[in-house]
Amino acid sequence: MGATGPRSGDAATLAAPSFLIIGAQKSATTWLHQMLDAHPDVWLPQEKELHYFDEKLWNPRVELRSYLRGHRPEDERWRRQVRHQRDLFRSHPTLNAVAWNLRYFLGRRSDRWYANLFKQGAGRVTGEATPEYSILSPERVEHIAAVLPEVRVILIARHPIERAWSHAVMERIRQQPRQPTADELQEHFTSERSRRLTGYPQMLETWGEALPADRFLLAWLEDVHFRPQELLGRICAFLGVSEPPEWPSSADRPIWKGPLRKLPYEHASFLADLYREQLDTLAARFGGHADWWRYAADNLEQGMTEDGDLVYPFYDSRLWKMYLDRENREGSWIPPLQTATLAQAGSVRLHQPIETPAD
Repeated sequence: MGATGPRSGDAATLAAPSFLIIGAQKSATTWLHQMLDAHPDVWLPQEKELHYFDEKLWNPRVELRSYLRGHRPEDERWRRQVRHQRDLFRSHPTLNAVAWNLRYFLGRRSDRWYANLFKQGAGRVTGEATPEYSILSPERVEHIAAVLPEVRVILIARHPIERAWSHAVMERIRQQPRQPTADELQEHFTSERSRRLTGYPQMLETWGEALPADRFLLAWLEDVHFRPQELLGRICAFLGVSEPPEWPSSADRPIWKGPLRKLPYEHASFLADLYREQLDTLAARFGGHADWWRYAADNLEQGMTEDGDLVYPFYDSRLWKMYLDRENREGSWIPPLQTATLAQAGSVRLHQPIETPAD
């Protein structure tokens, strides 16, 4: 295999992994990875993001010199993962961990190499989580469908405004020595990478054309927030495993809420305009949480705090109460779970009556 395509001679199909968590970035994929990693019938690799189908498959050589000293994102990630594995090994040294590390960090990449990363999970449901997979090209997604013909895929969608802002906080605000200007942030919002990582309609089209609709699960961050354990139960059913007797205590604390929980109105308004068409498309197709997304974007000004900012996630702001008032719902009302496969998505609407009392 060269830099332009997979190596020849690989197996036509692979037995592992059984599922992929493909994103979206900044949408609780780490929480879901942690929950499934604690499941006795599920096995996940020692690293959350393997970046095989977006990166390593198309560059099989281990470029050790670049990895040790280079400044590419993949170089910095390689060093970060090495440090992470070193720290894990100091705490829990095992021969299996050493073997996995040698294969992952130094092995020549191919489809067989990738499948062998999951050998230690034999007898269990295996998977991995790499949010960059959400924006793979159709050709690369078709490669996944060809080598993993039974794979199941999970995508967690987050409000486009929140996702784009959280992405900017991670890449342009927290890691910079100075605060970026408004123009610099807007340049980030309109960059191809940010737009693609928030482009849910394109993700659904690309993956939906490659996989059967019943093997693609569309989850929503609102379900992670309002009904985390019920969501985990649905994911277990989707993966074909039973729910464990209990989940870790952190199951009910899925969203890390850091110090930057305010979104300046000017940026929220800019992002609302940027994603207006997408919000309309999603609301028309799925209703429910997507309808709430569009409502929040349309009423940002009414949700501002006294300092001119917005609290986010938006379901923690006054916008959520306003939305419930519009729907004649009590403030304690919890929306029904909307997470479903693409074969079912759209059948659960936020406006439908709830047949059983809210938890």
